[in-house]
Amino acid sequence: MYDLLIRNATIYDGTENEEALHGAIAIAGDTIASVGHCDGTARRTLDADGLVACPAFIDIHSHADLNILAKPTAPNYLKMGVGTVVTGQCGISMAPLGTTEELFALSKNSTGGAVPEDARFRWTWRGFGEFCRLVEEIRTGVNILPMVGHGSARTAVSSFRKEPLGGEDIARLVNLLDDALREGAWGVSTGLFYPPGCFSSEAEMDAVFRLLGRRKALHATHMRDESDFVVECVAENIALARRWGFPLQISHHKASGRKNRGKVRTTMEMLRRARDEGLDVAWDAYPYHASSTGITICLPDRALEGGKEAMLARLRDPDTRTALRREMLENPHSIFPRESPPESIMIANCPALPRDQGRMLSDILGNGSPEERTERFFDWLLACGGDARAIFFAMDEEDVAYVISRPGTIIGSDSRIADPADDGAPHPRVFGTFPRFLRHFVLERNLLSLGEGIHRITGLPAKRLGLRDRGVLRPGARADIVLFDPSRLDGGPGFGEPPRFAEGIVHLFVNGVAAVEEGRLTSSRSGRVCLKTSTGT
Repeated sequence: MYDLLIRNATIYDGTENEEALHGAIAIAGDTIASVGHCDGTARRTLDADGLVACPAFIDIHSHADLNILAKPTAPNYLKMGVGTVVTGQCGISMAPLGTTEELFALSKNSTGGAVPEDARFRWTWRGFGEFCRLVEEIRTGVNILPMVGHGSARTAVSSFRKEPLGGEDIARLVNLLDDALREGAWGVSTGLFYPPGCFSSEAEMDAVFRLLGRRKALHATHMRDESDFVVECVAENIALARRWGFPLQISHHKASGRKNRGKVRTTMEMLRRARDEGLDVAWDAYPYHASSTGITICLPDRALEGGKEAMLARLRDPDTRTALRREMLENPHSIFPRESPPESIMIANCPALPRDQGRMLSDILGNGSPEERTERFFDWLLACGGDARAIFFAMDEEDVAYVISRPGTIIGSDSRIADPADDGAPHPRVFGTFPRFLRHFVLERNLLSLGEGIHRITGLPAKRLGLRDRGVLRPGARADIVLFDPSRLDGGPGFGEPPRFAEGIVHLFVNGVAAVEEGRLTSSRSGRVCLKTSTGT
C-alpha cells in the first residue's frame, strides 16, 4: 500500500522532456514509487485535476543559511514551491566561524544584515560540519545543500582586515575550505565584489583555485564587477576555469547600469563558446530587473575595512569623509552616485529608520548638488547605523529576458528566509521568484515552454549539482513534489509593497511529507541537510 496517491495530474517530470504526462504519482515513505500508471491502494488519495505536478523547485542560489536558525520553517520558500536550497553563496556561509562578531560584521557589510542580531550570541559552532549538524538537529522546512564561503573562511583567518594574507594564513584558509569540502560542502563560493573577498591578493586566490581544481569542486562566484567590467569579469572567470580545471557557476548573471545594457548578449556568447570548448561552465539568474544587497556597497571598498563600526568611525571623521566623498564623485565606475543614482535606489529594510522602508533614496536625500546629496547620504548612514538593505533598479528588463531565454540558464532567488510579519519592503524575489518566473516569463511572455521552464528550476539545477535523487519525478527519487495551479500563479508583492506570500502553490511535499496543503503551510519540518558524497546525495 502506498502512503499517498496523487491522481489526475498534469505531470512534468523535470527532465528535458517538454511533454506532459497525464496520470498519477505514488509515494511510499520519502520516495516516489511510481509515475504515470499506478496500480494499488493508498492511505491517502489526492485528486490533482487541473493542477500541474512536477519536482519541487531547487533554488541554486540562496542565502537561507544566514537566518535558518531563526526561521527554520523557511515559509517563503515553501510558499514558492521550493523544496531544496543551495546555501553559502557570494562568499558568505555560516561556517567556518572565527568569532560571532566577525561573521556578523561580514553579514552586515555584504548582505545588509540578513543574519538576525538577536541570534549571534547563540552561535555555538566553529567548523562547517558542526554547523550542518546543528541545522539538521533543529529540523528545517526545506532541504539544505550547503556550500562554503571563501569570505567567511578568510574572516575566520584574518578577521575583517584588508592586508594581504601571508603564506601561513593562506595555508590556514585553504585548509578550512578543504575541511569543509571533505565534510560535505557542495563547492566553494566567492564574493570578490564584497569585502573581504575584494581584499584578496592574486596569490591567495590562486591557492584557493588550485584547491578547487585538485578537488574538482564547484566554484560559484559573485564576480568582481557586474557593470562596467562585466565582459572582462566573465572572461576572467572562464580563463580561471580553463587554467585550474574546476566547474564554474556564475551567480545571478546580469549587466548593471544603463550604459551596460546589451552587454549580456556578448557575455552569453562567451559562455556558449566556453561550453563548446568543453569547459564545465554554467550560470544562473533571477527574474527581476533590480538587485538587492546592503546599502554600504555604495561606499568605496576601503571604507568597509574592519566592519561596520570602523566604517561609521570613518564617516564621522571630517578628513576621511571628505576623501571618501571625492572618491565616490570622481570615480567613473562608482555605484553611488554614478551607476545607481538616488532615484534608482529603494530602501528595503532599515530597522533604525523604519519610516524610510519602501522609500526611494532620492526622496530621503532631497534635491541638491551631487556633493550635497553625498554628504546627506553619509549623514543618513550614520543615522541608521549603516544597517540597511536596498533595492537597486540598475538592469534592463529585456536583458533579463534575454539571459533567461538562453539555453542553460538556471533560475535562482538570491534570497533569504522571510515571512510577511517581517519589517520592511523587501525585494519581491524574497516571496515570488519561482511563481513570477513561471507566470511572467513562461506563461505570459512564452520565452520558454512550460516543460522547459520547469526543467530550469528542477532537473537542470539538480544535474548541475550532480544531485541524483531530487529534481526529477521517477521511481526511486525523493518525494519532493509540488502541485500548482497555473491560472493562479503570481509573484507575490511588487516593489515597495508590504510583504506577502505568492499564490498558486496548492500542495508541496518535501521528502514525502506535506509542507503546503490546499495553499496553506503545515507545521511539518521535513527538510534535510544534504551533504555532497560520492553518490551525489
